[in-house]
Amino acid sequence: VDFDDGTGCGINTSMPIVVTVNSLPTPDVTGNLGICPASSTTLDAGAGFSNYDWSNGESTQTVSINTAGPYSVTVTDGNGCEGSEDVTTYDATPPNPTITGDSGFCPGETATMNAGGGYSSYSWSQGSSMQSITVSTTNTYSVTVSDSNGCTGSDSQDVVEFIPPMPPIISGGLSFCD
Repeated sequence: VDFDDGTGCGINTSMPIVVTVNSLPTPDVTGNLGICPASSTTLDAGAGFSNYDWSNGESTQTVSINTAGPYSVTVTDGNGCEGSEDVTTYDATPPNPTITGDSGFCPGETATMNAGGGYSSYSWSQGSSMQSITVSTTNTYSVTVSDSNGCTGSDSQDVVEFIPPMPPIISGGLSFCD
């Protein structure tokens, strides 16, 4: 390769020139995009970048968001290359479970209640984490469910033991015909 330094003197080198093409960094924003009422969500642009520039003015890897809307992050890697990603958060509707099933049981039997499907987690007042429970004690049972955004909702139901009526008391004599 010949180079001219502008004075007419050339430089001849047979050394190869190495050109490195760096790929652009690609942030991958993770976190729940749904924001539960009176709550916030955390967005994470991923580790390993030398600089973070969020559209809300933050300059950290993660940001806490409590308002629905569009957000973007531009990251810079160690080579000075930049990449960005846009996300949109939204106001999430909390779950509204409805307990269905038995509201009472006969002596020696049980009552089964169901909080409905489609939730991420269940927490019953008697300690179960299942969608349905079976009980044999008079009480008020409640359940709190969580959805994929981490929003929660609750419902409760009274369960009673049915007491069978007492047989009638017959006074006096009985007579039977043959």
